[in-house]
Amino acid sequence: MVLMSRGYGWALSALFIAGCSPPPDLMPLEVGRSTSYEVKHGLVKNVEAVTVTSEVPLMGRTGYELSGPLGVSRLVWKDGVLYASQTANAVFNPPIPLVSLDGKPRRWTGTLQALEVISEATAELQQKRVKGVRLRSRKVDATLATLTVTMPRGSIELQSWFQPGVGLIQQEQRTGNVLVLRMEMLGGPKTPR
Repeated sequence: MVLMSRGYGWALSALFIAGCSPPPDLMPLEVGRSTSYEVKHGLVKNVEAVTVTSEVPLMGRTGYELSGPLGVSRLVWKDGVLYASQTANAVFNPPIPLVSLDGKPRRWTGTLQALEVISEATAELQQKRVKGVRLRSRKVDATLATLTVTMPRGSIELQSWFQPGVGLIQQEQRTGNVLVLRMEMLGGPKTPR
């Protein structure tokens, strides 16, 4: 997951991965797993690989650290909810919910630290199952998680599509009503041998 990645401004893109034993099917991971995404920011388009680099202790569980050109993220599954304590250039205290296995709405209140500025923030997570999500040249069924983060200086909406057994397949981030970042998975994840 990326929040305020270098050169992308308020990018809350979720190149996130997390786990417990075994990781939930909605976002399956293991150290060494790598996924490539096409990332569009304005007129700029790049291919970025994100790799699960290590296990890290988080919220009393085993979480994972992800690394890629957009930055480092730290995530964990706890009680059926995927939380992020850190994204590329942001730290959340307490960790923020990104998606849940039960699909129930979640609310969050805490602080968000980005670019050395700490802001009080609130967030709301809503989810629904969607059929026929276009992924490159095919259609898949997915879970759409919409996270709306509100801070004194504005709001960010992050829409993330998860395909069971695959993980994060698409993501869009809007600041206000402006689309600032879009990601789409290229091919399938590569797992270590």
